[in-house]
Amino acid sequence: MKDAVVILQDYLVQSDLKVANLKNLTNAEYHEPIDAYWSELKHNTTPGISGSCLPVSATAEDIMELYTMMIEKGVDKCAPGGQQPESDDEFVRIYRLLFRSILEWALLTMAAVMGIPLIIIILLLPIASVVGCLEAFCGVKCGPIANSHATASTAAVAKPSPPLK
Repeated sequence: MKDAVVILQDYLVQSDLKVANLKNLTNAEYHEPIDAYWSELKHNTTPGISGSCLPVSATAEDIMELYTMMIEKGVDKCAPGGQQPESDDEFVRIYRLLFRSILEWALLTMAAVMGIPLIIIILLLPIASVVGCLEAFCGVKCGPIANSHATASTAAVAKPSPPLK
């Protein structure tokens, strides 16, 4: 972890030097907005860490401590102070999958009891499957990086590139 802190600290120092160089090249009236922008950029675009999870003046040690905690707890995001982490994602998926299965079971039972022609059941089962799939597993933002709580940095990467002229 010490190596990671040193690497991160080195990166932050290099970035701070570039910001200082930019401030040397611009008028003094722009120094405050540049500082505010750089501070906000560091605070809000740390991949996987919500800006509200970091202190305003986060150091490399603070960032590495949060990453270490996230790795130890096996989560892909932090929960800002005072908020309950959303741990029901898996429960909701299982519930929706179960609902889809119950809907399919109900359709098959109705077909058996009421003698509904098989062609109608064949048409209705895919609809039940699609409803369950769309709600439970077919979200656009899935996976360990771009889940339903994607950060600004992952959302920026996911933007389609503009068409060529």
